[in-house]
Amino acid sequence: MKKRSRPIVSWGFVGVMAIVMSLFAGCTVVETHSRFTEKKDLEKNLDFRVKAAFLHLQRGHTEPAKQKATEVLEIKPNHPEALAALALALEKEGEPEEAERYYKKSVAAEPKYTRGKELYGAFLFSLGRYEEAMAQFELAVKDKLYDNLAVANLNLGLCAMRLDKVERARTAFEKSIRINSKQTKPYVQLARISYDGQEYRVAARYFRNYEKNLGAVQNYTPRTLLLGYRIQKAMNRNEQAARYIQLLAKLYPNSPEYAEILKVNTIKHTSS
Repeated sequence: MKKRSRPIVSWGFVGVMAIVMSLFAGCTVVETHSRFTEKKDLEKNLDFRVKAAFLHLQRGHTEPAKQKATEVLEIKPNHPEALAALALALEKEGEPEEAERYYKKSVAAEPKYTRGKELYGAFLFSLGRYEEAMAQFELAVKDKLYDNLAVANLNLGLCAMRLDKVERARTAFEKSIRINSKQTKPYVQLARISYDGQEYRVAARYFRNYEKNLGAVQNYTPRTLLLGYRIQKAMNRNEQAARYIQLLAKLYPNSPEYAEILKVNTIKHTSS
């Protein structure tokens, strides 16, 4: 990584600290306090730059994100959040090998940096490396004070589903909704697990919670509408099942899911 010739901290910051130190030259106690303040302010400066990097990433701007992360790493090479931000930027730019190198550095730099584990896990999941991804999410959910714990459990459950570890997935999804009951994805996954296990009443209950949190009807997907239909048909609730057919016809008339229902029921839909 190429070094920059100019200092990372702002000129205003350096100037202010130089003035403070010159005013109290010769006073050991005040000089020690100044050094402490300088270190504290530098940490704030680095933290600000890391947050700026992630903000740029949130907006889809990888170049300024890499610049901010690199500036931090020139001062603190093992800064876990800056390493993660740089990894994420490289991932978004389609550089998986370089991205993984920095993800590994991030999780190695600070074992308590849980977000780094979750980001690395999501990266591995996107590559289809589900066993490795699951290992990262398992580590992430051990941090009970993590501010994104509900999503970490959701991701763990999705990994477990890909690996046919259904009971581990169920436990993770249930934990996710205990932490945040206003989600949709864990409920629909639990409804699917229950339907596959022929627990139709349980499936219907989870699906109702999914719909309660869904908001606008446009937020249904073809797959969730098909699942809703199947659950109701399994319980011989034909009127309720017909509602999902109507929604599929209205929202996704060209979807494979609607075609499947038409085939099963030999129904011909005529658009108005």
